[in-house]
Amino acid sequence: MRERARLCRLPRKQSLAFLQVTIYKDSVYEDFGFSVSDGLYERGVFINRIRKGGPADVTGVLQPYDRILQVNDTRTHDFDCCLTVPLIAAAGDRIQLIVARHQVCYGVMI
Repeated sequence: MRERARLCRLPRKQSLAFLQVTIYKDSVYEDFGFSVSDGLYERGVFINRIRKGGPADVTGVLQPYDRILQVNDTRTHDFDCCLTVPLIAAAGDRIQLIVARHQVCYGVMI
């Protein structure tokens, strides 16, 4: 009896990508087109949702689950939403974010 080869994707390694993005406020909605939430299992503030067609969506950089590490010149690594949202609100017409994104590399098993 001959066994068929099976192809599986196995998680191999998880790495972080650090991204910097500048977003300009939407003049109609007066927002940057994204919402945030506190981390569930780890401290920090994460991108929750991106409004379709909004400024954050147009840049094409931010994704849900990106962790906000810095808002303009303020590091927010250990902040929660109560501390980060006022920084976003006070940013004016332009905001610069540094975010971290988990990237998973997959191996192939035959």
